[in-house]
Amino acid sequence: METAPSRGVCPVCGKNATLKCGNCRREFYCDKSHQSQDWPRHRSTCIAWKIGRDPDLGRHLLATRDLAPGDAILSEVPLVWGPSIHAIQRLCVGCGKRCDDDITTRCGECCWPACRSDCEGLFDKKRHESECALLARARIIPRCDVLLVIRMLILWRTKSKRWTSLANLQSHESLRGPGTDAHDEVTSISQHLGPILTIAFDCRDVLPKICGLIDVNALETMPPEGSVAIYENASLLEHSCVANTRHSFRIDDKGRPRITVYAVTSIRKLTVLLHPGHQHCISVSHSLIQLLPPSDPRKSELCKLILDTVTRLDPHGARLALYTAVTLRELASCPGEDKQVHLSRAASLLKAEPPNSPGQKLLRLVEMEL
Repeated sequence: METAPSRGVCPVCGKNATLKCGNCRREFYCDKSHQSQDWPRHRSTCIAWKIGRDPDLGRHLLATRDLAPGDAILSEVPLVWGPSIHAIQRLCVGCGKRCDDDITTRCGECCWPACRSDCEGLFDKKRHESECALLARARIIPRCDVLLVIRMLILWRTKSKRWTSLANLQSHESLRGPGTDAHDEVTSISQHLGPILTIAFDCRDVLPKICGLIDVNALETMPPEGSVAIYENASLLEHSCVANTRHSFRIDDKGRPRITVYAVTSIRKLTVLLHPGHQHCISVSHSLIQLLPPSDPRKSELCKLILDTVTRLDPHGARLALYTAVTLRELASCPGEDKQVHLSRAASLLKAEPPNSPGQKLLRLVEMEL
């Protein structure tokens, strides 16, 4: 993942500036007045998308101008975020980081898992503090996979503006009736949240919608690992096996995973913006190619087969960059292959990997080998 610059030059007065445009995150200003003064000029390059409506696609995003590879399309903070509804690992209720195996570190009030007792998120009114009293009062067994549902129930109960935005997203409730796995999931969550529903909420009817909103719209974040987030506009990207965008995350100064969406190929004006589809993530034989010695001709053949498959599914490296990079590094070790070319391509694919992720660690290794 690219490191976002923290300062730049104000286009109005030419002085060093730290106030960043909240949309494109690329332009800096001295103050709000200079930002307003520059808006007529900046607008044409700042907003690169608009919402379209279609009987088949529903609401979706369209490019408002021609885009080049690497252009930032949109950047926003989530409406709500938290551990995945399918999470099995313990995540901190304050900041979302994965907790150590030491189960004794918990929030001092509600006793839910925490990364450390002084985690800033535990005492933040816009993060854990808003739900802490409810969790403490309900005294339910901590389960990270229901925390996001609880946060959305609170938004619904308080009639938050964020809930209004969430409710406008698709939830496919009609497909979540009795006899479906989704219905069983809602029943399980409802049973676990019984004490909370009794104490604070007077209706269980909203649970199917909440679970549907999560399943349809939530994006896996990195960082923090193991969490998902729902975004007002990024959630409108259409899913496709061959996407024309990619996205990255960074934690902002308020502890939220901000998403930035980039073009991965040239995109013409009014083209539908496509998000990498989760359904095409594949299991490839990385273990085998790493076990085979470079001298074994099967290693080179298998690497090239994997590269051919991945390239067809993800020609722009929007989703399967790590798969491709691992394979390129293994292929670079085979006799007769151009090591420099393969490693350079692998390094290029890994530039967008998040800090401290397996992809970034591989990037450092590849750069040492170049």
